[in-house]
Amino acid sequence: MWTTKASATSSATPASLWALWQDVSHWKDWDDSLAASTLSGEFSTGSTGTLQPKGAPHAMPFTLLEVSPLESFSNETTLPSATLHFAHHLEQTESGTLVTHQVTISGPVWQDYATRMGAELERDLPQTVAALARLAEQRQAQ
Repeated sequence: MWTTKASATSSATPASLWALWQDVSHWKDWDDSLAASTLSGEFSTGSTGTLQPKGAPHAMPFTLLEVSPLESFSNETTLPSATLHFAHHLEQTESGTLVTHQVTISGPVWQDYATRMGAELERDLPQTVAALARLAEQRQAQ
């Protein structure tokens, strides 16, 4: 198994950050690695959608595994012989809202995917979390 994690503290409220997470079709506004994303149905456990990374020939399906409003959600994409799991958490602290995203690759050939995607995920994840925090702060200020 391979994993990486990134966090940022935001002055935005959990509600402002949660609103951006729920707006799946606009994830590309804060996640520069995405060309598009969709959600079929509500932002709730069991709902499915698609993620299309920039440069990818097609979108990949995902499932929302756990949704705890204003606190956390996780989603999973099944790859050939591996699973890509994303966990997203909010925690209220004295200095603001701590936003954490974690990516885990598991399964029989996790090493192959970690070799192909790991460095890019480690590079992009801190930028993604920081962009989410900034966008929530900007929208909250409006």
